[in-house]
Amino acid sequence: MFANIKISIAMLLAFTLIFAATPKHSYAENMHMPDGAGIMNFMDVLKLANQGGNGLQKGTHYEGRGQCRGFANKVYNRLFGLQGLYEYTNKNYGARDFPGSHVVGQLFDFGSGDANAVKNLFWNVKPGAIIQMGRRHRLNSSGNAPAPHTAIYAGAPSDGRGCYFYEANTDGKNTIMFNFYTWAQLADRNKGFTVYEPNNYPSK
Repeated sequence: MFANIKISIAMLLAFTLIFAATPKHSYAENMHMPDGAGIMNFMDVLKLANQGGNGLQKGTHYEGRGQCRGFANKVYNRLFGLQGLYEYTNKNYGARDFPGSHVVGQLFDFGSGDANAVKNLFWNVKPGAIIQMGRRHRLNSSGNAPAPHTAIYAGAPSDGRGCYFYEANTDGKNTIMFNFYTWAQLADRNKGFTVYEPNNYPSK
């Protein structure tokens, strides 16, 4: 009995330390729990962001290849053992190849003020999903399609006001960040999304 109490206290202290390392009013809030996901799925993402090292820790710089997509693919591989996304499709809103994964949602050519459409897309996405998106106000280097961006979905607070992305290079300097966005911000900044999850998502 005492051994079980000690284990419980140790786990509580570990979670407290991890949560303390996140920004105020962030992951310490109650998180919306999609079907098929568990609290440890959220904790796996948070642990990488706070203690990942090896170019994964928020506040550091990703120095690998591929900028935002290279970073997201590396995180996806650490979480699920999968390779992530390759090449682009649908005006940079999606990927041509995503081995071991499947599309769980898409949203293209919606209005810049359509926050509800974005919420409906992401509300039941599981933590760790990988997102390909095209920017609304910026073009790619060829000038013929929205600038692409790739991020890891880190979940949504249960109050429904927005969600978290774990991502790199939003500042053009490959800085790794754990960002909160309202649905309205995501609608204004992006013109299209495709969301991918593992075929065998490991619910914990």
